[in-house]
Amino acid sequence: MNKVFEALTAQDETIRENAMQCLVEIGKQEYESVEFYFQKIAEVTSKAALNDETNVGAQGIEFWTSIAEEELERLKKNQPIKDYIRKSQNDLIGLILQGIQKVSIDSDDDAIDEEWGVNMSSGCCLQKMSLLLSNDVMPLVIEFVSQNIESSDWQKRYSALIALGSITEGPEKTKFNEVLVPSLEKLVTMFKDQSLKVREAISWVMSKVCEHHAEVVSSPQAAPVFIQ
Repeated sequence: MNKVFEALTAQDETIRENAMQCLVEIGKQEYESVEFYFQKIAEVTSKAALNDETNVGAQGIEFWTSIAEEELERLKKNQPIKDYIRKSQNDLIGLILQGIQKVSIDSDDDAIDEEWGVNMSSGCCLQKMSLLLSNDVMPLVIEFVSQNIESSDWQKRYSALIALGSITEGPEKTKFNEVLVPSLEKLVTMFKDQSLKVREAISWVMSKVCEHHAEVVSSPQAAPVFIQ
């Protein structure tokens, strides 16, 4: 493990990326042993996600995705878990929300798809974390969404939608709908947003809402507005 940490300080980006990939694999294969290096892993993955090149940073987030997936799988099998995600949930959610803001495209009006990077990796990680944390994922994420959803900066509106769409499945339906129902009308207006990327994002969010909260969009109050 020390050699992996050492490689993460190398000047060569490829070496750092390979080292981070090794760390991700260690998290999968040596889940029980992660606790002995937990603080150091938290430091290097956070630094990579926020400060390093796209590929290295995305792998830093991927480590936590793999841990969340491992814990979800163990819970399905009624196996004990170390609760790595829950024990550090606020710090991890904070890191993920910062990562979601690292949008890797500059233009808001073309059809270029965003490359796999810290933003998309963070969204995937947040989805897995929401399944583990349920309602506990909501306070920090909803606060982030509220602060950015009406920003004049399209990247902030885009990031807010990615964060919101990523937690549609994890929380209890009634809890999530307390936020969703009052904001549904505002969300629907974002289909007319001036930014193409924001319009793409809200389309994805509403597909997730239809998948996990169909009763909301199919209600007599919401359906006419939404379908139109």
